[in-house]
Amino acid sequence: MMERTFSWEAPERTYTAHSKEFMKNVGIVVVVVSLIFAFAQQWFVIFVLAALYFVFYAMSTVKPEMVTHQITSQGIVTGEKEYFWDQLDSYWFSEKNGATCLNVRTKEQVSKILFMILGEGVKAKLTPLLEEKIKLITVPPVSWEERLINRISGKLSFD
Repeated sequence: MMERTFSWEAPERTYTAHSKEFMKNVGIVVVVVSLIFAFAQQWFVIFVLAALYFVFYAMSTVKPEMVTHQITSQGIVTGEKEYFWDQLDSYWFSEKNGATCLNVRTKEQVSKILFMILGEGVKAKLTPLLEEKIKLITVPPVSWEERLINRISGKLSFD
């Protein structure tokens, strides 16, 4: 029997609405870069750029749905997916777009990190529950992809 210890509802992802001007500027950059790659006949790169722009545009215009997250006696339930305590390795908190987030590293090969947005006051209630079952990481791991994205996004401004 799974006993629910704590639950909260939050958006499934962070959301930042961008202005039409911003989207237009990003689109112009994508078109210019695509033209450069077209001269080199790099059609696959152009396809990837167009796909990335489409995903970026969709995530900037479609608001995220609300999802219920639960801490239970058996593990963590996020949306429709259940993760048992023996599948979970460690956790840490982070800030993204002004929202406090819970990141839980799993032992699975496919979804290695669970990302859950926290509401007001949820962090204080979650910490003692999670500390009983999995370890807290004070310095979160940063992959090379994250370092590259952070470096590029810090230098570019499309506003």
